[in-house]
Amino acid sequence: MLKRCWNHLIGIGIDSQTPASETRQIVFLNAVVLLVLILVGQNIVFDLIYNVPPALLLLFMAHGLCIGIVLLWNKLRLYLLARVWFAVAATIFLSSYQVLMGTESRWDVFLVVCVFVQCLMFPATQRRWMVAVMIFTGICFFGWQPGGFPLLRCRHG
Repeated sequence: MLKRCWNHLIGIGIDSQTPASETRQIVFLNAVVLLVLILVGQNIVFDLIYNVPPALLLLFMAHGLCIGIVLLWNKLRLYLLARVWFAVAATIFLSSYQVLMGTESRWDVFLVVCVFVQCLMFPATQRRWMVAVMIFTGICFFGWQPGGFPLLRCRHG
């Protein structure tokens, strides 16, 4: 039953009219979205158990909602919007975690993973969009690192 549910969810947005050339990327993106939602759900549970600041709990909830909407975009066959939305939302939220929790939290590792995920979720015909979101992710990654872009750093304490 769980496998059937998983297969249904990763197949959202795919039907007989879906170009075969895009099917792999759609399934891949849906699977990544589901894995991120599991991670976010786990973080929300831990936040409730360990009484973290409400702002962080709200940020995790917003992350889940913003990432989950990708499944809707795929269902509506807005594949490019789904890909760009996921890439930008993931980068913004991971960068926000880095700012709120500090570099010791190591959320920046997931920013690096995002770049590799972006290589797999965009078809060759949308390479320009892929490069654009990769540049955005790179700016966020280097901007929040110690010694990164001084104008982007927040001052703590």
